[in-house]
Amino acid sequence: MSRVKQRVNRAPILAALITSLLIVNSFVFSGNVQAASAHQEIENQIKVFLLSKITVNNKQQTQITVSAIDQRKKLSPCSTPLVFKITGKYGIRRNNTIYVDCPEQWSIYVPVKIKTLESVVVATTNLSPGTRLTRQNLILSYQDTSLMIGETMTQLDKILGSKVKRYIQQGRPLLANLICLVCKNEPVSITVISGSLRIKSLGIATSDGSLGQVISVKNKSSGRLVNGTVVAVGRVEIKL
Repeated sequence: MSRVKQRVNRAPILAALITSLLIVNSFVFSGNVQAASAHQEIENQIKVFLLSKITVNNKQQTQITVSAIDQRKKLSPCSTPLVFKITGKYGIRRNNTIYVDCPEQWSIYVPVKIKTLESVVVATTNLSPGTRLTRQNLILSYQDTSLMIGETMTQLDKILGSKVKRYIQQGRPLLANLICLVCKNEPVSITVISGSLRIKSLGIATSDGSLGQVISVKNKSSGRLVNGTVVAVGRVEIKL
């Protein structure tokens, strides 16, 4: 009989112990949530601070990636506005470290990556050499051009009808050296400009040419070779 009584008496003790553990875990979880929320707010303020320092044009976007603040850092609520500083002597760069100071309470250093994305022409499908560029296989997209080697295309309309010289993978930006606005052995319109006078004729390109490039063209009428500047798809100009 005594053993039965002991088992019955243990039940309230176990229940009280479980309740205590649940309360402790609840406090720990609540504390972690509050810390995460405070850290997230600091990260958001870093973004706002950096955006106020960056100037972009209407064809650019800024992508800011703030490294997550260690949740183990106990950052008490700041009684004064936070102070933000960009460390280093070169100003804003691709990789940055931001000093965050809560005067007389705490301070931390936070790594931040900044990318400037530009609106450029991108292939919507794999493009083989000889493919004509159309609205069906091109699109404007914001891309990180800082690590790209070569001149990117930013105006889709100006390259429609041009031809692919080298294989371009789907999703990759078009570079000037991958396409020809004027292509070798193809017809080209020649415009000779002298003051207000304009004379037009037809010719055959002797080499590929991209926008702004000077190439040699054979005049169909005279058979002479002339040098002209590529100004558009299938067009060169000669200024006298």
